[in-house]
Amino acid sequence: MKKESVTVNFKRHRTILWVCDIEGSSSALNNPQSVDSAEEFLKRFFWLSAVLVRQTGGLLAKWTGDGFLAAYDVPLERDLGIVAKTALEAAWQLSFLVNVTQLGVSAPRRFRLRHGAAYDPDAIVVSHASGDTAYTDVIGRGVVLAFRLSGIRAPFPGVVAHRRLIAAARDAGFKQAYRKRPFTRDEVLKYFKGERWSTTEIAISSEGRPQRSSKATIVRKTRALVRDLENPKSDRETDTWLRGFLEAMEAGPEWGRHVVKEWTTFLRKDMLGTIKDVLGVVEKQPSLAAQPADKADGTTSGTS
Repeated sequence: MKKESVTVNFKRHRTILWVCDIEGSSSALNNPQSVDSAEEFLKRFFWLSAVLVRQTGGLLAKWTGDGFLAAYDVPLERDLGIVAKTALEAAWQLSFLVNVTQLGVSAPRRFRLRHGAAYDPDAIVVSHASGDTAYTDVIGRGVVLAFRLSGIRAPFPGVVAHRRLIAAARDAGFKQAYRKRPFTRDEVLKYFKGERWSTTEIAISSEGRPQRSSKATIVRKTRALVRDLENPKSDRETDTWLRGFLEAMEAGPEWGRHVVKEWTTFLRKDMLGTIKDVLGVVEKQPSLAAQPADKADGTTSGTS
């Protein structure tokens, strides 16, 4: 019998951990009416996730049955912001794409994603090989925290993250809205098994607080949003990986091309068209003073 050599190496890395989970997947897989569509969605989701993580410079460390664990290496402490921004924007894009297109799968119940993100400056990256097969895994308390955060509900895009990641990403130009998430004693027991490490430093994605604005302010902000949608500002890092991601989808399976088409149609026609229609109505109103206006942060009720 041929003996295969086995090697295992351990190295410590600064690492951002991103855990993505499909909400309610167990009930969908156990339901005879939805099991076929759930299995098809999972197959497409796994393919899509592998492409996205690779395009954003991450390592897809493991599948979790209905989700994944991705790891992003942070070469230097000063790189934390740009790597965190990339990982958090990838989570946003994945949730947005799934909410808008459902990856082309028709199911009795819509699929939603939840995300947990944590930073571990001392994560252990395990490289192990047996014969011609090689694997990489990540262990550490940041991994445990990311998995626990992924089980907590949050508004679109469904991200729960350590506040240090959010702060670092903001320094690198990250614009999405987040707010602190306090936990009661019962919630610490429920979500963290009674362990309080980092539980006071958790933030969740937020759609922003309504603001009381005059008609002129509403019109000005809406026009600015339309301009941004029609002529988005360039972000070299985001443009690069997002372009590569879309190109990989269009070059992949047939369903990938249909999903890209549906996604771009929504952005160019449905979303932009709706905003323009609303702007036209607002401009014709004699007075909308002191009306609440949602913060123009790029989120819409149609994608949450």
